[in-house]
Amino acid sequence: MSEKIILVDVKLKTKGSKRSPKWESVRKKFLQANPTCACCGSKKKVEVHHKQPFHTNPELELEPENLITLCESKSTLNCHIIIGHGGNYRDANPDVEKDAQHFYILLTQWQTPKFEG
Repeated sequence: MSEKIILVDVKLKTKGSKRSPKWESVRKKFLQANPTCACCGSKKKVEVHHKQPFHTNPELELEPENLITLCESKSTLNCHIIIGHGGNYRDANPDVEKDAQHFYILLTQWQTPKFEG
């Protein structure tokens, strides 16, 4: 049985828009300050997501207030595609920050159940 490998074209994520030469530096600095997924708390395979899409709001590309850290795990939850894009990189979730906070609360309460007794 062969494994499927799915590659995501960078141009698909940016819808063909060209990144600022400062993007990699801003991305690296943001991940150093925000190293965990805002949705599930993972530190593995994290990526920077634009709350307001880069292709529609290029002026916000480098603004830290427009960024959120989401993971791209292939073995568990891929928060970037699910929460950030609603399952499709062509779409954007306008409520990504609120949804990430909501799922984080649900996931952390589920992982550490509280017992009364």
